[in-house]
This record gives sequence, structure tokens and C-alpha cells, in this order.
Amino acid sequence: MPDPAPNPLAPKSKVYFGIVFDFDGTEIPLEPKSAIDEIKTNGIECGLKPGQRINLGKVGQRLSGLFGTLGITNAADYFDATTGKIKDDKLPDIAPLKNAVNLLTDADLTMKIFTLSCRVARQLTRQNTTRLGCRLCGLAPMPEN
Repeated sequence: MPDPAPNPLAPKSKVYFGIVFDFDGTEIPLEPKSAIDEIKTNGIECGLKPGQRINLGKVGQRLSGLFGTLGITNAADYFDATTGKIKDDKLPDIAPLKNAVNLLTDADLTMKIFTLSCRVARQLTRQNTTRLGCRLCGLAPMPEN
């Protein structure tokens, strides 16, 4: 006996999978927008939940970690391990420059938007596209008088 025709009014289940990026020890979970059975035709799209923010710590600490990941082995010579700031003896002795660098490296880094989109070409002449988008915000503390 042949299988009965699917009932168009029957509830349909969809299965999703998410992606988690590890950014120097901070997990960044991306919420899926594409169901698994739609990937072949629509591609994959996922991103942070609307309104979600991920605190990534201080800019200086992230730079130090990034340099280490890139294989710059002497990053510890330039950054203070506890504060993440660039060591004073590595900067020229110009007070405004030191203040600006310290203000920048002391800023809190927050991720507000992070998306991953891998689209499938709809026409034979177009290529598949992959896009990765990210928006970071930094908030520096107000200098003390």
C-alpha cells in the first residue's frame, strides 16, 4: 500500500542547530534562523539573539590575547597581565599619548551584533556567498580629574 499523502494541515516540526564561537575564552552563542531541512535551499543563517550583548572584557586584555593567538610570542612584554594596559615603558614619554592609549585599552568591549550567513546561489551563474558580520562597541571610563 502506498504511503498516504501528507496532510497540509498537520503540525510540522523543524529542527535547528546553533553555533558557538569561542573568542579568547568567551563563548558567543549564535541563535539559528534556518531549520536543518531548509539549509540545502536557503543556506545557513544565525546570529546573536535580538538585544543580546556579550561583554568581552577590556580592549587591552583582548588585544593581548589576540596577539598571542596570532603567534606574537612577546605580547606579554608589551601588556600588563593584570590590567591589560600597555606597559608605560613601551610608549613614548608623551603624557597625552599615554593617556589616550590607556583610555583606549581600558575601554570595555561589548559585542552587540554578530551574524553568520552562508547563502545558496539561486541561479547557475551566481556563486554561493558566505558573510560574517560583527559589530563591537567600546565604552571607555571617564577620566578622573
